[in-house]
Amino acid sequence: MMMAHAPVSYDSRLSGRARLSKHGLRPFRHFSPLKVLCLFLRFLLLFFFMLWELMFMFVTLILLFLVFGYFRIFDFVFLVLFRLFQFRELGFFFLVLFVLLRFA
Repeated sequence: MMMAHAPVSYDSRLSGRARLSKHGLRPFRHFSPLKVLCLFLRFLLLFFFMLWELMFMFVTLILLFLVFGYFRIFDFVFLVLFRLFQFRELGFFFLVLFVLLRFA
């Protein structure tokens, strides 16, 4: 035999929020805008520092290649980079730098 549900009162005097919190079901009970702001700022800061480090890495590489080009030791560098170490994505970048600095 099926049991009947408890009667539902649609004209309850409690508001929706009070009805939810009465049963411990309030959805954003622990929501803190300050925590969300801190998480967002932390993400932005980490992203900014990652870009900063990448920029310095590429600037260092370009300066290194300029120095190599100035002292004309590119043949050795080319041999080491492209024969011993097989660069995939960076290989094209190094190749373009090599060609540009070789004929500059």
